[in-house]
Amino acid sequence: MISTEEGIKLQHYLFELIKKQLAPNITLVDSIADLLEISNDSAYRRLRGETLLNISELMVLCHYFKLSLDSLNTQISDSVNFIYRPLPPEDSSLPLYLNGILEEMKKINAVANKQIIFTSEDLPIFHYFKYDLLTAFKLYYWNKSILNSPQYNGKKFNPALVDPALTQTAKSIYDLYVKIPSIEIWTEDTIATILKQVEFYWESGLFEQKEHAIAVCEQLKDMIDTVQKDAELGSKERDRPATEKANYVLYQSDVTIGNNCIQVTMNEVKLIYFSFNTFNSMSTTNYSFCQETDLWIKNLISKSTQISGVSEKMRYQLFHGLHKRLTELRQKIEA
Repeated sequence: MISTEEGIKLQHYLFELIKKQLAPNITLVDSIADLLEISNDSAYRRLRGETLLNISELMVLCHYFKLSLDSLNTQISDSVNFIYRPLPPEDSSLPLYLNGILEEMKKINAVANKQIIFTSEDLPIFHYFKYDLLTAFKLYYWNKSILNSPQYNGKKFNPALVDPALTQTAKSIYDLYVKIPSIEIWTEDTIATILKQVEFYWESGLFEQKEHAIAVCEQLKDMIDTVQKDAELGSKERDRPATEKANYVLYQSDVTIGNNCIQVTMNEVKLIYFSFNTFNSMSTTNYSFCQETDLWIKNLISKSTQISGVSEKMRYQLFHGLHKRLTELRQKIEA
């Protein structure tokens, strides 16, 4: 049990963590009042420590701001709580999944000091979301092979099967992604997963038309070209002024990464995501864990080569190799 004095201290610390995530145009009292559905006077009493948050209010705030309970006590280092939102086994699971990502991207983009770092065992999903056909293929794959959605039983891939509203949500996610400064660490196998998925579906006769498989390969080529150009410019936004362009850094690692990890910085708060079960994720703001993960990422970067803006030869070699593997797949389909 903790004393009232300790509870007030932890509550003040919680509000400090929340304040660091808020956009400049949003006040802490308004945010607390809106989320807890209380008056501003009641919110002020909680901010001043006159009223302690109850367990329901604490859970609402921690869930919305992706704060694990143990992040309130930075002394805890041998116990880490993660936030995990499982996908329901229903037709609405992917809309919920995409809308959840969209809302989180909006919150990240709203703060002044922001950054996303990806250690990419697989290609970050944002790159697919620029292209309607690639998005449709990934959604079909997730529905059929991961979620085992009944409505896809016996149905081969046809982009018309996918709800256009989902591809539009994915495009909105991509539009936010290009605005957020990011660092990505790739290996030569980062693209292997999507190539294996396309190859498996082709060899299993799960494309309704051969032209659909070829069109997916063509959009994969466009995507690789886009990332290569972004890396060359050091920017995901082509229309940004030259003085503000540096918002994309790409590293090539010869070390096997082993997992997909995302580190999000929102002002002074760090948030770590780990993916599992293909596209599920869990997150934590635990201070000690985030610090250790940050050191692991910095160590990985120190053993990698930056290929954005510099190292033209290595950048060419990486993307030439990716194009070569894609060309081999396309030739297999066309044959």
